[in-house]
Amino acid sequence: MLAFGIHEFFEGIAFGLMDEYAVAVQLAVGIIIHKTCAAVSLGAGFAKTGFTATQIIIFICLFSLDTPIGIIIGLSVKNVSPIVTAIFFQLSSGTFIYVACTEIITHEFENSAWSGIKLLLTTAGGIVISALWFLSKGDHDH
Repeated sequence: MLAFGIHEFFEGIAFGLMDEYAVAVQLAVGIIIHKTCAAVSLGAGFAKTGFTATQIIIFICLFSLDTPIGIIIGLSVKNVSPIVTAIFFQLSSGTFIYVACTEIITHEFENSAWSGIKLLLTTAGGIVISALWFLSKGDHDH
């Protein structure tokens, strides 16, 4: 929960730093989809560990506050400095990569069942995201 929470917090900061409406809408849709999947994953993980329903609800409620708090902070530091903005964007990206590599992908490959399919789909996902980045319109030099 801590790794997901930190990632969601920095994701909120990145959203709060958005200047362009269209980009903010795209990020908002991504956050909503991602946050929903993460909450389901966390809930299932909590259920497996033996937490009570009340404890799980409390944890999920705390998890749901991470992104809005990040958004408030992002909005607060938005016009402070381009360096501050760049640092927060990099922290957001870094936590995403960290969580994906250490918490999600490694957990999925612990069970060797379907490992070939999992590797293929993980690789395909990376290719699709890379292709979208190259095909997207806009300036990525900022």
